[in-house]
Amino acid sequence: MSEESYLVLARKKRPQKFSEVIGQRHVTTTLQNAVKTGRIAHAFLLTGTRGVGKTTTARILAKALNCENGPAPEPCDECANCRAISEGSSLDVIEIDGASNRRIGEVRELREKAKFAPIQSRYKIYIIDEVHMLTTEAFNALLKTLEEPPPHVKFILATTDPNKLPPTILSRCQRYDFKTLPDNVIVEFLSKIAKDENIEIEDEALKILALSASGSVRDALSVFESIISFSEEGKITAKIVQDILGIVDSMFLADTVQAIVNDDAQAIIKLTSQLSERGYDVDSFCEHFLKFLRDIIVISAGEDNAAGTLQGLDLKKKLSAQRSFDEWLMLFNLFYECSKEIKRAENPFLVLEVSLLRCMRSKFTVPIDDILNKLSSSERESRGFPRNEDGSKQSRNRENKSLFESQSSYNTNNAKFSAKESSPPNVSAGIQTVPLSQSDKWNEFLRILEKRSIILNSIFSNGCRKVFHNNILQIFVDDDITYSTVNMGKNPLIISEAVKEAFGKEVKLKIEVEKKEKECNGKISKEEKKISKDALIAEAMEDRNVQAILNCFPSRIVDIKN
Repeated sequence: MSEESYLVLARKKRPQKFSEVIGQRHVTTTLQNAVKTGRIAHAFLLTGTRGVGKTTTARILAKALNCENGPAPEPCDECANCRAISEGSSLDVIEIDGASNRRIGEVRELREKAKFAPIQSRYKIYIIDEVHMLTTEAFNALLKTLEEPPPHVKFILATTDPNKLPPTILSRCQRYDFKTLPDNVIVEFLSKIAKDENIEIEDEALKILALSASGSVRDALSVFESIISFSEEGKITAKIVQDILGIVDSMFLADTVQAIVNDDAQAIIKLTSQLSERGYDVDSFCEHFLKFLRDIIVISAGEDNAAGTLQGLDLKKKLSAQRSFDEWLMLFNLFYECSKEIKRAENPFLVLEVSLLRCMRSKFTVPIDDILNKLSSSERESRGFPRNEDGSKQSRNRENKSLFESQSSYNTNNAKFSAKESSPPNVSAGIQTVPLSQSDKWNEFLRILEKRSIILNSIFSNGCRKVFHNNILQIFVDDDITYSTVNMGKNPLIISEAVKEAFGKEVKLKIEVEKKEKECNGKISKEEKKISKDALIAEAMEDRNVQAILNCFPSRIVDIKN
């Protein structure tokens, strides 16, 4: 075969009829029906990413309209007009590159030529590729012709970015959106080409090719041709495709996931070093690692149809069984957030290594949904609500239970605390914090104040410290200004009456200014500080929400900040 006669696969395998276009049936069927019924628009807009068949479909539509046996829903591809369009020599089908003919001068020239009748065909058809590259002035010059073209003129516009087109252009065209092709469609197409070209290639290699094409048939064919040239003799294996494309080996990804599942920090550090030694790009590794995790999530979700075309299906099934669906989701989300930091890092390998170690500890992270569910369950039980019909506590699912068990096992070396096991710290003689019943009375006290004085209610609702001591309710306000406000006019009487109504007549009220360490010049003794802290902790231990949290997690109260 001579150099002049050789055609690359992307041109050699270009569809010549609507029936040969793959993955765009919603477009081809609509266009065929339009031609069949004679409802042919004067302007078409074909949109979609690169390599999905926009220009190819535009040429087939041009052949269908100008076919000597038509207009026909399927061009014969044998008449003079069809052959001329296929060869690019038709005088009545003009293809224009919008990127290089984007100025108003070229559009004006197009308008002038559009007035003349076609030379040998039924219609004069203008195919403008990458039409979004035209200037604003060029679009404005095209508007009138596009809206009311001569009867013999048809426009077919193609673009990868329809959002850049003015609304006035969009409203004058029939729009057809081309989809990116699924991997299984591309695999089937490449397999057919390999058979036609007598090329032996592994199924796994085809899946890698389809994955790297990102839904573009032209990209898949271009890469496929370069691989054919590399391995002109012998079978094309998945390893060859990965080496040529610089794709991280699937076994390397599987080993990384396995190290995370096994909590093997040494293996993760070793694999990260190998990644650097092999010269893999960190961003590329992150992208393929996320895709690998996504495949495991699909398998874990039980999507058999979607999982059927996955590369390394058996290996991923084995990994999927080692964690629950929720845990895989959590791992994916964690690494996705880490990948953003990796892209911005000056030393991406360092951040990648630490990120993988963080993922290793992900099983000890409890999802917020599980925390809320657990708190809700504890709150229901504390209020006396019945349990589920089976007598068990409310639980989101079996996987959530395992997460809490993991969290518990992680803290086996630490002291375990719960609301039931913990007792309030020792408090000096005679001092008590407000017990649960007194806490309810405090809320009643605030409600009474709200009806009588909004200002006083605001002051006491804003986190004032309170201590109950021998039927004396001691309240500490923040500063002297607040203290003056509390004792102004009728305020003392209002407060006193509210205390009697809420706590009882035997309870006396004492309001003081909270003493700060700097103001006391060291006069507050360590014992007094300890009493104050212990009183706050004991008060917090009586709170229902705090009890619910302590019941959920092995924890204890260390300190309380005012």
